[in-house]
Amino acid sequence: MVIIGLVSARIKAEPVAIHGVLPGAENSEIRLLHYDDRISYQLVIMDRVYVSDSATFTLHADVIEPTQFILDIDFYSATIYVYPGSVYHIACDPVDISGQYRPFYRKDLLVYNILKEPNPPINTLIGEFENKYAVFIEQELGGTYQKRNTTFIRKFRQEMDSLHDFYRESYVRNYVDYRLASLEFIIAPVKRLSLFKTYIQDKPVLYDHPEYMIFFNSFFEDYLLQHSKFVSRKDLMSTINQSANYRALLDTLGKDTLLRNEEIREMVLLRSVVDLYDDPYFNRNSLILILNQMADITKFNEHRKIANNLKKLLTQLKQGFDAPDFNLPDLNKDTLNLSDFSGKPVYLSFFTTWSYACLAEFELMDSLYKRYGEQIHFVTISLDKTPEVIDRLRKEKNYNWVFLYNGSGYDVIHDYNVKTFPLFVLIDAKGKIVDYPAYKPSEIIEDRFRFVLKIQK
Repeated sequence: MVIIGLVSARIKAEPVAIHGVLPGAENSEIRLLHYDDRISYQLVIMDRVYVSDSATFTLHADVIEPTQFILDIDFYSATIYVYPGSVYHIACDPVDISGQYRPFYRKDLLVYNILKEPNPPINTLIGEFENKYAVFIEQELGGTYQKRNTTFIRKFRQEMDSLHDFYRESYVRNYVDYRLASLEFIIAPVKRLSLFKTYIQDKPVLYDHPEYMIFFNSFFEDYLLQHSKFVSRKDLMSTINQSANYRALLDTLGKDTLLRNEEIREMVLLRSVVDLYDDPYFNRNSLILILNQMADITKFNEHRKIANNLKKLLTQLKQGFDAPDFNLPDLNKDTLNLSDFSGKPVYLSFFTTWSYACLAEFELMDSLYKRYGEQIHFVTISLDKTPEVIDRLRKEKNYNWVFLYNGSGYDVIHDYNVKTFPLFVLIDAKGKIVDYPAYKPSEIIEDRFRFVLKIQK
């Protein structure tokens, strides 16, 4: 049984506060992040503060329903569930954010305890469920998966139903139900119609519920191209590539009996754009036009937001689209942004002084700068902890191109999706992405330099 919850009953956002102690992170920025939607999975910053000298911090947000947030600081992150109008006090295990030899793509778990969780204790309940679920999977899943038998899932669901606390809190109830729904779908995907009727048909769309959206996204992955019995690839290609019309595409999807509900149909369309965009048979510009139309026309506010986020996701750091701006100090503490380098192409790099790979590339980049420095801006963004170490390297090696300092600042790292280093990006004279990632100096970057300079002329 799926519980609708309190989403529709809450129309006014209520404040949430998270008071924490985080030893080892003094004077570093900690952020409270949230997925703006769970199709594009674009992260937004709800609040950001610096941890005090005494290792304390307080983060605030306004929410209208139980919400999953991410606590994020340098190389650590953790999820926390909050309830509207509640105050949380957490104590974190000590962290080491020195940053040496650590790539950004691998985040360690920020371990914390909620000192006294306010009611309803959704973190405690979800934690208890996760422990029970882990034991359940270890004990039951092995041989059963091969038999495609979901009887053991029903037994586990009944066990959860018998626990009053799990049943009483709707957010947690939905968490349990849709986690098990995802497991059912993995084990017995042939029961697609039955699962649809049980978990999606005539149920509210829980846009911000993590387990509902994991199930929804999995259920409709490649649905239009592989699983729909009523919508053909030919129909899709005709509607998308030739007409690029949002309403016509909705009508085409309406042939599918599972997609008669307009809200679900639009959600499936949004989910499918991600799959279609990577398929060479579909015109990417047409898909972006369709997203533009949906953002303007749809009557569902949440879909308008998702459409805009998908446009950003699909075009960000792609050739021909605007390179993300930045606003960073140079080693003289003068603030520069990307537009300060307009008029000439930009060879942008991200580096740290402790990376031997970065240092080796810079030896080669120095010779490139001497040959192309009059025609191309060479700009390096440092991710070291202090600017002094970069300045020392620059002076020792007599590197004369532009060095900017970012440290562990979140925005540029996030906007350029910096996971490891060195990372190079080639940007044209108008601020458009040419290559992401671009060739390194040790590769055939001069061919790309000649190409971008020819385009400039």
